[in-house]
Amino acid sequence: MASSEIFDPKKGFGGTGKATRSGSNTYNCIQDGPYSSKSNFTLTWPEKRCLQRNFNMQSASSSWWRPATGPSTRHSQTQINSVNQNKRFTDFWPALEEGPHDSVHNEINSDMAASFSPADPLFFLHHNNVDRLWARWQGRDASRLNDYSGNTVQGQSQTDRSRYPLATLDDTIDVGIQGFLPVKVRDLMDTQGPTLCYKASPVVLPINRLS
Repeated sequence: MASSEIFDPKKGFGGTGKATRSGSNTYNCIQDGPYSSKSNFTLTWPEKRCLQRNFNMQSASSSWWRPATGPSTRHSQTQINSVNQNKRFTDFWPALEEGPHDSVHNEINSDMAASFSPADPLFFLHHNNVDRLWARWQGRDASRLNDYSGNTVQGQSQTDRSRYPLATLDDTIDVGIQGFLPVKVRDLMDTQGPTLCYKASPVVLPINRLS
């Protein structure tokens, strides 16, 4: 994984981190590339410090932090093909979420494996690809375009509405960023619709480059 062009210090996002002492704390500060401490790239939240990575081969396959045999078993084209075999959204999204999605977060590790993972610019590259995989899955069957359901609270059953409402296309998404108005889920289901207006590429990178 570390040899991927994505982590190249000159034409990529830089590589893994190294334990670096700062006061009473130790951080896995990135050592090279545009987001390294040497480039004076600094986070301001959750505290002022370097951006961290700590490449890790213990990764999620079907649950958080489940050991696996190697990167190729978690986000190879073979696994993507397996994920795409699911015909219903309620089966597809857990397979994508707990396999290719989780594994990349956990292999890059540190800030990418935390609740504030968008602090690492790789987050957006990775999630753009997750969105692409979803759009490509939708494109295999017209009935999948608005196939969307499930829980709204972690740990809640996908079909149990006794405590919390289940997800619907009329749920509102508010990203909380100035200039981005709240939208309904249904407005985002079609990437080629008027809200998003883009076409998902068939190219299989960057996930395979992480293998």
